[in-house]
Amino acid sequence: MTPLRCATALLAFGLAEISIPAPAAAQDFSVVVDNILRRQVEGPISLMGEAKKAAMIACVNTVLKALPKGRKRFITEGEEFEERERRFGKVLYDNRAEWVQKIAGGCASIALKSEESFE
Repeated sequence: MTPLRCATALLAFGLAEISIPAPAAAQDFSVVVDNILRRQVEGPISLMGEAKKAAMIACVNTVLKALPKGRKRFITEGEEFEERERRFGKVLYDNRAEWVQKIAGGCASIALKSEESFE
């Protein structure tokens, strides 16, 4: 029996395991979200002061804790920042913008507060 056939047989019968390492680019999900939101140059979050932006990012991360692990992994395993950012937007806007709506509902109070209340 060739080594390949032997390994295949062992795997088929559950007598061997394959360990697949995580991609080197994978990062902690909350860190990826923080990086994406801090680098926004358009939209409401880009207009926020640092304290308000930090509160909003913390809120978004809190809401996104409920995001399924597979969706989080899809985002964090993007090779480069631009790919992670694109995947983040795709996940948020999937299913009729389900997660955008959840973020809006959970973080509206922060978005509506004045900048002075964060100083």
